[in-house]
Amino acid sequence: MKHFDYKIFHPNLNLIRIVILHPLSSSRMWGSKFRIQLYKLYKLDNFINYPMLFIFNGNDEVLVRAKARAQALSLQGDNCDFLTLESDTFSPTFFNESFFTQSFFESSNIIFCDNVFENEEAEEFFEKFAEEIVKSPNNCVMAEKTLPVALQNSFKKVGAKILDFKVEKKDERKFNTFALGDALGMKDKKNLWILFAQARSMGLEGEEICGVLFWQNKNILLAGSTKTFIEAGVSEYPYKKAKNFSKVWKQEELQSSLLHLTKIYHDAHRGKGDFMNQLEILVLGVK
Repeated sequence: MKHFDYKIFHPNLNLIRIVILHPLSSSRMWGSKFRIQLYKLYKLDNFINYPMLFIFNGNDEVLVRAKARAQALSLQGDNCDFLTLESDTFSPTFFNESFFTQSFFESSNIIFCDNVFENEEAEEFFEKFAEEIVKSPNNCVMAEKTLPVALQNSFKKVGAKILDFKVEKKDERKFNTFALGDALGMKDKKNLWILFAQARSMGLEGEEICGVLFWQNKNILLAGSTKTFIEAGVSEYPYKKAKNFSKVWKQEELQSSLLHLTKIYHDAHRGKGDFMNQLEILVLGVK
């Protein structure tokens, strides 16, 4: 009969060999019941190493936690204990008792650690016992905002699985959306395109840029067809600026531009064309 040998570690039994003769349920390596025989390990041959420590790390906290929990649940099998630890509930003694205790005739246990490295004891513990945790037949899955360099190196040395989920931070400088509107009002094509590109690089969404252009177009159209800001229903300051801008715009141009912006907005939300690319075409088409 074909069999597979696995090297595992247990603090009470030291190194032992598990010989898997055949699975009784699913084929998940540590997530099912197996008929096994235990032997004291005398030879160091025919080993297959399998990672038992998974670290999900990154500044995208929601994604990191979701991916880590999904991994933990995927490892869960019959008669499997599932325990969650957080920074305020972690203790080395409790982890030892929970993680290294298992009946070898049952499924492996799973500990899900949620940002435990906010606890200094946890950081010291995992750096010291990383190898023992990886060699354990149980599974430890971690979700962390940041992974200290020393720990990262320790985990890599012992073969832990590390997965990074990082997102680039948007430029925190504030973009002056009014400047974009003013450039449109003056038909300053060069400055309008430069400001549009700047807004795009600083992470402004298409909806926000489209809204600014639409707002300015509408104000100019109203200012060109009314005599006072009260009649136009617009605040006095933007009305005065729009009144000046209306001198370089024709009513037909403004109406066409408003229709175009409306179409771009709705098409983008229906999945027809790229929002930003369509806005850029409109900006470059200003004459």
